[in-house]
Amino acid sequence: MRCAFRAAFPVAGLALFAGLAQAVTVEGGKSKQRDCFVQFLTDGVGFPEGASRFKGVTCRDGDTCDGDGASDGRCRFLALFCLNQASEALPRCSPPASVESIDVSGKVGKGKNAALDTTDIDQAIADLGLPRSDEVCTAPVAIDVPVEGPNGKGEFSSGRAKLKAKSSTSKGKDKDRYQLVCLPGPNVVPPSTTTTDP
Repeated sequence: MRCAFRAAFPVAGLALFAGLAQAVTVEGGKSKQRDCFVQFLTDGVGFPEGASRFKGVTCRDGDTCDGDGASDGRCRFLALFCLNQASEALPRCSPPASVESIDVSGKVGKGKNAALDTTDIDQAIADLGLPRSDEVCTAPVAIDVPVEGPNGKGEFSSGRAKLKAKSSTSKGKDKDRYQLVCLPGPNVVPPSTTTTDP
């Protein structure tokens, strides 16, 4: 995972600047009073389809939402954490609030060693200089999500990352969950594949 920039940006025009032509906002929590204080943005298709509030974002390996642009067995989600965004989906949430801290954790894939490396996310949040009560986003951060497989039949399946964000604000605690799903591309090559000489 890598961070493309080391700066904080105002929300206006940031999605285009970051190359997020199909940016989707994921509020991530259950609180309709606090979910607008910290939100997650990335490129792709929001799910569930037709919902006013999305649980996560789907991308197909190699599509325009894939930040590395290659069908290489993983999707690179360029993600932003944005503060104090007014949202039609959250009419009962009234920014601004002073966002004092954001703690992000998560896992990519399955297994006991699937913990998400949040080093770049933590740095991007630190660069915001919290506490802040303005409308602002972190710099884009790259989160790589590999597809699963191949299984015993040689087939690939969707890979998934699950993130949790715990935020403290002047208007209360905000707990959010975000999902990133990577669908296999047409010519998928597993990221871990290596070639050895006979």
